[in-house]
Amino acid sequence: MPVLSKDDKLRLLRIILESRHADLREQNLIRQGKGHFHVSGMGHEALAAVSIQMEPDDYIVSYYRDRGLVLGRGMTTRQLGLEYFAKRNTGSGGRQMPSHYSDADLHIWSFFLRAASPGVLSWMERKVSLSRQ
Repeated sequence: MPVLSKDDKLRLLRIILESRHADLREQNLIRQGKGHFHVSGMGHEALAAVSIQMEPDDYIVSYYRDRGLVLGRGMTTRQLGLEYFAKRNTGSGGRQMPSHYSDADLHIWSFFLRAASPGVLSWMERKVSLSRQ
């Protein structure tokens, strides 16, 4: 694993803090009656370290506690807020539960596809190999 530069370490710390603060904000929204559902990702913020080591073409099949991972990959807190409120202009079009992150441009697949993903990937590989023949 490459040694992280000072800038990488600062970026990682910012992502970890942003992840924790957004999580706390969603908890507050629940207490205020403005939120609908929340599963805390606290304690999983360090997954941001995995995302900053990944290649741009790598895929993430996210889990509901992967806020740090998807923030590190490039999703914004604003995007996650829109996902939380199931807004139309999100990766899922507002059709997923909160914390089921997805973004096609960043290669982030929804938690919902986790069980199906090996089969989907296998199908995609067959399609690619068939198109090359």
